[in-house]
Amino acid sequence: MSRRTPKAAVKRMAEFVMAKTAPLLWRTRDRSLVVLMYHRVLPPGDSRLELEQPGMYVHPSTLRLHLVALKRHFQPVQLDHWIQAARDNAPLPERAFAITFDDGWSDNFEHAYPVLAAENVPATIFVVSDMVGTGRLFWPERLGTLLRQGLARHAAQLYSLSEFAWLRALDAQIPSSVEELNPERLDRIINNAKLDDDATLCARVDDMASSLGDSECPQEVELLDWEQIRKMVRGGLISIGSHTRRHMRLSDALTIEQLHDEITGSKHVIESNAGCEVRLFCYPNGDATAAARMLVAENYLAACSTMPGWHSVRGDRYMIRRIAVHQDITGDETSFLARLSGWI
Repeated sequence: MSRRTPKAAVKRMAEFVMAKTAPLLWRTRDRSLVVLMYHRVLPPGDSRLELEQPGMYVHPSTLRLHLVALKRHFQPVQLDHWIQAARDNAPLPERAFAITFDDGWSDNFEHAYPVLAAENVPATIFVVSDMVGTGRLFWPERLGTLLRQGLARHAAQLYSLSEFAWLRALDAQIPSSVEELNPERLDRIINNAKLDDDATLCARVDDMASSLGDSECPQEVELLDWEQIRKMVRGGLISIGSHTRRHMRLSDALTIEQLHDEITGSKHVIESNAGCEVRLFCYPNGDATAAARMLVAENYLAACSTMPGWHSVRGDRYMIRRIAVHQDITGDETSFLARLSGWI
């Protein structure tokens, strides 16, 4: 049986204290909203976990644990309904929570939706309109897949290929074998790669794929399709929001025409295919220039950021704060309640 390190033991003790104390203090936070940010919901042993970043998933049982704990302290609400009521100065629950999922992964339908339905908790799923139903992947998942394929074929010599050589310049310890390519190491590579803009990264990954050949790069992970989306919308628990057309970070690297396409174009695509009004937006990676925020405000009721914390009734509805939760830091009720406290 493994023993906790002194540092881990101190952290665990702090979590116990916060988990006991925080709910008492929450009673004083009237008309506040806790917005949870999830991405993927995958069961233990799922092959899709092998190269997924640690901060990107929870298990279905953990999601259920979260929802049960939340309902003991807060009232579940649909995010756009709460925002609309706050804007109109209408009555609000004393304390409420809203669930959001970013990216629109197929496991949101496969594993998250049944849990949400069983607990009768609404949620908003932010989808990338032009990737729905295509079987394509985001560049981080493609990068992980290509690294595994390339290392299996070339081992450490992979980086002598010009299409993979750029990885050497990253301030990260690149793996020299498939065995060394674990989620933690891949996480560092992806985070350091984000210093480049999305167009550059997508082009680099395309070149990597071409160098290996399409047959060696199977698309193992798929996103939601329109029929799955429509089924969830018809069920009444799920609202669909926009996460742009191509998951492009809304930075200064984009022209005003590109911003319009990503922000307003995605809304039109989703509404025409999902058969529902799209009232909420979510900034990819939390990035948003002043021009991007202005366009979002002209076209949406509200927008979610990646800034941590609770959203207050007087908060900026176009920069809604959220609490990111994932398996490695909220796998039990104590760590989850401590995370909600906002102190860690």
